[in-house]
Amino acid sequence: MPGGFHASACLEALFDATQTALKEQRLQARSNVEVQGCEEFLRLCIAHRGRVVAQTISAILDLLPVGITPQATAPSSESEWQLVDDAEVEEMLEARRLVRQLREQLGTLEWRSCARLNATTGAHARDRESPLSLEFMIRCLQARLHLREQLPVVREHFYAVAARELAVVLQAYFKQLDTVFAEFEIEPRVEPDVHPLLQRQRERRAALKPDAPYQAIQQLRAVEGGNGQPGSISEPNAGRALAAQQCASPGLVSRATAAAARSERPGAVAATER
Repeated sequence: MPGGFHASACLEALFDATQTALKEQRLQARSNVEVQGCEEFLRLCIAHRGRVVAQTISAILDLLPVGITPQATAPSSESEWQLVDDAEVEEMLEARRLVRQLREQLGTLEWRSCARLNATTGAHARDRESPLSLEFMIRCLQARLHLREQLPVVREHFYAVAARELAVVLQAYFKQLDTVFAEFEIEPRVEPDVHPLLQRQRERRAALKPDAPYQAIQQLRAVEGGNGQPGSISEPNAGRALAAQQCASPGLVSRATAAAARSERPGAVAATER
């Protein structure tokens, strides 16, 4: 898609900004431990940025046709809850905080893209369940960068850079997604009982272009950075399936959601059908 701003370019910009920030923080560090933490994460970013970007994009691409991420089952017994690490809960809360910040600038754009993907695939993905959601992208980055294992101060710097950088570069990305959906006249679903005339109009337009959902998915692949070709980012099928599962919300949803609810402000924009 000539002139488009791909998701891969957004992630590359994030890595550039992160590496610059880590180099600066290394010089300002107040302890040898902080210096070492910055250096270790900097080396990880430099060595694995290509793989992290490719796997994150691959996870999104693989789930576009179904339009919803795999959802793990929440622990159902005390013994299962004991297996849930506090660090895992904290990581989810950190993701939610970052997403909440990003939605101040990107919330409406994110919602439209996710709702239109629902209309394209027939899925009923809500909020973090959509592969086009901000939270899915952030969770993928957390898993690939092993952020849970980094020093708290290092994670803090990364999230600060991500909040600043992604709020800017993802605007162009979501607008590019918006352009693709508009090209194929795909709009968020409406409730037939509430807007019967509008729903019938959309159904008639859809009947005239029965291949529009397929064509839209192919164009969305190009925006993500896959050049519109299935499997264009090389990764074994089993590895891609695992990648998608790792980026999905983990089995501690109930516990983390309860904790997050106390910190989230009301009225946040969610990527769901309104």
